[in-house]
Amino acid sequence: MTDKEIAEEYLYQAKNLLPSGFFSRILRYKRKKKEAMEMYQKAGAHFKVANLWTDAAMAYIAAAKIYENDTNENTNTARNFADAGECYRKESPVDALNAYTKSIDICMVTNQLDVVEVGFGICGEICEKELKDKEKGYDFHQKANKLYCERVKRRKSPKSV
Repeated sequence: MTDKEIAEEYLYQAKNLLPSGFFSRILRYKRKKKEAMEMYQKAGAHFKVANLWTDAAMAYIAAAKIYENDTNENTNTARNFADAGECYRKESPVDALNAYTKSIDICMVTNQLDVVEVGFGICGEICEKELKDKEKGYDFHQKANKLYCERVKRRKSPKSV
């Protein structure tokens, strides 16, 4: 089997793990969500190997959407949006920027500021190099720089007793 065929099989399995009926959703949905997310992630990985970047990104987006409204799974959701952004960056900078922005928003809520800082830097690069929007890129880099400076300041300041 090719990587594309393997990825498509994982997509099929993931879709079948998520029940469509109301009562089956209530009874079994929680148990199957994690497994479906893992199947989407595996599909994304195989699409990446096959250099099918948009398909890979869409698989990661599907994985992210499973837990998008579950605050206990913010880290997984943010990671999947970032993976989608990485894949979209190969073919669609606008979609990459949107995916990275969703990841950044989630990381801001969970106070993962080091991840947000990196995300702002990546968004700045996308804007400057791929979208040719220097002003927007500058804004993202300024946000990253501000977070970096705040982090350094916190580390240098003496801890209160």
